Amino acid sequence: SRSATASPAHRPRAHQLVTLACTFAPMWRRSWSVLAKAGCRLPRAGGAGKVPLPKGFGSCGAAAASASAVVGAAAALRSGPPASCDEPAPFCGRGSAALSRTNNSALPPRPAHHVLRPDVDPRMDASVLIRFNPPEHLRTGAAVLVFPGGNYEQVCMDKEGHKAAVWLNSLGITAIVLRYRCITEGHYWPAQLEDAELAMRMVHDNATVWRIDRYRVGVMGFSAGGHLAGMTAAAEDPAVKPNLQILVYPCIDVTKPEWWPWKVCDGFPPFGDSPHLLVHPGTPPAFLTVSTEDDLCSAEHNTKPYEDRLRAVGVPVEHVIRPMGKHGHGMDGGWKEECETWLRARGWVAEVGGKIA
Repeated sequence: SRSATASPAHRPRAHQLVTLACTFAPMWRRSWSVLAKAGCRLPRAGGAGKVPLPKGFGSCGAAAASASAVVGAAAALRSGPPASCDEPAPFCGRGSAALSRTNNSALPPRPAHHVLRPDVDPRMDASVLIRFNPPEHLRTGAAVLVFPGGNYEQVCMDKEGHKAAVWLNSLGITAIVLRYRCITEGHYWPAQLEDAELAMRMVHDNATVWRIDRYRVGVMGFSAGGHLAGMTAAAEDPAVKPNLQILVYPCIDVTKPEWWPWKVCDGFPPFGDSPHLLVHPGTPPAFLTVSTEDDLCSAEHNTKPYEDRLRAVGVPVEHVIRPMGKHGHGMDGGWKEECETWLRARGWVAEVGGKIA
């Protein structure tokens, strides 16, 4: 059987390859730069479409080229994110050579990623914030932290995350989508609430750098994310409390529906963590919307009891109930127009000319 280490006969050859790679890496890095500008495909060791290497150079040349790739990538990382990316944006990439030849001014701002707990192995904690900046001529300074749904078992980042962010950006609002930890990953409640509260603290702490008005930071949630937004809105700590809430077909009473209640033994929130039980006079204004065709998070069991509690303590509420499709319709259903009007009345939306309403 083969030994785990190279035999003495192979060691000199391996040493030569490493030496050649280190020697020729600077030369190949300059060559790659010229080839890239010329639109040529770059060499890959053992791959198809290689740029011809000098005759007789063989695998040593491939090794040198591969070493150059590593050196070039390391240099790019050391030089930091591009000027177009706001700080801190640790995962804002540089893009490809093809992209650099396009008109970048015509592209929307690239989202910035912010890890909630950078000191924790991401294989154990995948929580991250994705910040979508609005066009500069529309920016109002307002921001909304978005919590997608997914029954706390997954995070629907597409129709309840990215699409919500794009819509908010069109209004001049900075959208910050939270990818929270999930029960299916071994993170039982209240891990999700811990993520939401930490995310809100990060938004407040970075308000100046991210060009956000810390007194106009709201939350928006769908389904289970609506429950998370409602729980965040129940906070009394100013460092966590939002200034308004938008709940789209939210789960409010965690014991409903009776045919599919959340069970504490499975890692879900207990009944005491139902937002309608935690309403107080300082709870922020709410925009609630749910479809009459929603049989999972119905208005009867969720938004209606929440509305009643909010009104009882004097909290302003806008409640939209009408046919909009089954549960999980996302940004569809026509509720966006009414929500935009509601946000405009609070000075959070930009007019077409860039002036705040």
